Amino acid sequence: LHIPLPEAAIDIAWGGDFMDHLHAADALAHLESVRRGLVEAGEYHFTTQQPAMEVRKRLFAAGFSAVRVSLLSLLLKPVRVAAIK
Repeated sequence: LHIPLPEAAIDIAWGGDFMDHLHAADALAHLESVRRGLVEAGEYHFTTQQPAMEVRKRLFAAGFSAVRVSLLSLLLKPVRVAAIK
């Protein structure tokens, strides 16, 4: 999924539950595109039903430098994710 923005143009991006609807290859392309659009130390926030460790792996594979995960319920899902460029 290509986001038509210049590189390093946004401080914060919000994805809601969007990631839960993408195939693995599409998710990686999406994350790489979001990362390109973020300024240095910019953040991508989203929620997901996916396992936190799997999400962390995908974010680091896409080039994010840090990932914060917090639970939104005692049932461990969904989780809120903040990925930092």
